[in-house]
Amino acid sequence: MINLYLESNEFTGSVPSALCCTTSLEYLYIETNSYIDCYADCLSTVPNLNANPPYSCSTITSIPTAAPTAAATSTDIGLCGFIAATNIESIFSQWSCDSSGVTTTDPCDPTWLGISCSGSEPSGIDVAGEGLRGSIPSTFGSLAAMNTLHLQSNCLTGWGIALSCML
Repeated sequence: MINLYLESNEFTGSVPSALCCTTSLEYLYIETNSYIDCYADCLSTVPNLNANPPYSCSTITSIPTAAPTAAATSTDIGLCGFIAATNIESIFSQWSCDSSGVTTTDPCDPTWLGISCSGSEPSGIDVAGEGLRGSIPSTFGSLAAMNTLHLQSNCLTGWGIALSCML
């Protein structure tokens, strides 16, 4: 992950220290949320991070998620978890999964609005300001090719995201 845009949502608690386990994160935008603490202490150790100076912060745990089915790919697990945890399917009907947790069409098909791909894997999601509600599930961390997330200006809550897997 190089760019992470999460500002103007409804996150509470503390920024996860998992953000500090990366050497590739360059931009972190988390303003206009309701944090108890603003930054994890260790953010100053992230070599390429362009963020405000770190402040004291504690770790927050992940949201529990259901176990994926054996037929689901890591892309299915990440996207279907996000679809299940938010209202995105009511906004973009092509964002859809079947009952076994497999995307119903190829997310790299141009009809999946808000997805950009590198080859056959999603590498970016831009759903900023789309009226999303819900939380970011830990399964989102299985999107290994993800470089940029634009989730700002929505009503998202929870730091369930497995950032350490994505960073």
